[in-house]
Amino acid sequence: MKIKDYDEKIILAFGCGAGGLYVKESYDEAVQSTETLRDVVNSLIKEIKYDIKNYPDDVEEYHKELLNRIIDSYEDFICFINDYIHNKESHPELCGNVAGILFREGKLQETLDFLEVSGIEEERYWDS
Repeated sequence: MKIKDYDEKIILAFGCGAGGLYVKESYDEAVQSTETLRDVVNSLIKEIKYDIKNYPDDVEEYHKELLNRIIDSYEDFICFINDYIHNKESHPELCGNVAGILFREGKLQETLDFLEVSGIEEERYWDS
């Protein structure tokens, strides 16, 4: 994928503001960071364990089931994160963080696919 095509999709995806601003802000920060997808997954695992210990009645069953997974590869990380998120509109900062990491790793198409904006042709709200 050409960077020009990628940039056009990103502009269309976040140009309307709202939730896209939160995603874009986290995306920009992640591009500059050294955090990895493994770091993101480890943080989510810690968060789930903390919530189970302190707020067991509030933890979704699908989050509990995530702790049983073996996570070894890039595909495993993305699958875990997608399953954790469950609804991307509810996690704009996390989505932006993951997208920034993917972009930094040179995974342009994967970034667009993760953000679910690969096929957009006109400006829209990211969270609609």
